[in-house]
Amino acid sequence: MNMLAKLALAGAVSMVSLPAMAHDRHHGGGHHDRGHHHGQARAVYFPAPVPVRREVWVPGHWTRHNHGHVWIEAAWALPPQPSWVWVAPQWVWTGAGWQWQEGHWTERS
Repeated sequence: MNMLAKLALAGAVSMVSLPAMAHDRHHGGGHHDRGHHHGQARAVYFPAPVPVRREVWVPGHWTRHNHGHVWIEAAWALPPQPSWVWVAPQWVWTGAGWQWQEGHWTERS
C-alpha cells in the first residue's frame, strides 16, 4: 500500500471513530443509566467510507507542437483507468538512436 493510500485510510478511520467516541463520552463512557441497555449489545452504525481518489502529480514539461514547443503546466490528474500510471516524457534509446517519447498514461505492469 503506498503512502497516499495509507494517509487516506488513516484519515477515514479517524473521521469514523471520533463521532463514536464523542457519543460514548456524552453518555458516560458507553454505559447508559437506563436499565434496558444492560446486558444487550449495541449496534454502532458508521457512514459508508468515502472512495479514495488516486490522483497523480503530472509535472510540467515541454512537448512538441507544430514546428516548435509548448509548455504543459503541472497539475493533479486522475488516471483514465484505476490501474494506469503516468509515464513522464523522456528520451528513449531505441538501439538505432534516441527517440523522444511524449508523456502518457499506461497500464501498470
